[in-house]
Amino acid sequence: MSLVVYKLGGSLLDLPDLGGRLKSLWSSRPEERRLLIVGGGRFADVIREWDDRFRLGDEDAHELAVMSLALSESLIDRMIPRLVNVTDFQDALGLSAGETGLVSLADLLELGDEAGEFIPRNWEFTTDAISAWVASMVEAVELVLLKSTDCGESPTVAGLQSEGKLDGEFANFRDETTPVRWINLRSENRIGHLLTE
Repeated sequence: MSLVVYKLGGSLLDLPDLGGRLKSLWSSRPEERRLLIVGGGRFADVIREWDDRFRLGDEDAHELAVMSLALSESLIDRMIPRLVNVTDFQDALGLSAGETGLVSLADLLELGDEAGEFIPRNWEFTTDAISAWVASMVEAVELVLLKSTDCGESPTVAGLQSEGKLDGEFANFRDETTPVRWINLRSENRIGHLLTE
């Protein structure tokens, strides 16, 4: 059974019908096992503002940003019924067909630290790169980036990074054998685009 990682951009958290759009997207792929990673959105933006204002530094800003992700995750957990809480990689690999696991990024990043994984602590390592890292750790068959904008007609990882649509660490943590699909979830057609190098 295929395991697909979905990264939900935090900018989508203001969509009134977000839950319905996700369910509609997943209904076309009922047999897959899904991991859902949620971005920080406005919660993370507040941490960025604090970092600018108070000069927190990379370590403290990173720690606060990871803490803020729990708010986004809690919102989605309340919005979509029957999500499976995923706090480690065994949880992820144990999902059954049709199940969606909501990833606790704070827990997975802590496991990565304990295992000696290199986890950057700066604003270039956002949930984009974290989702790429998780996808490689669970050997996902696909990474789907759910975003608020289109990616262009011939999207490349490098091009999207240079445009600021993907974070600076994404390519460093991506397993190049895992296809990456970009979907503008705000669009009505929601056609996915495979990214190229």
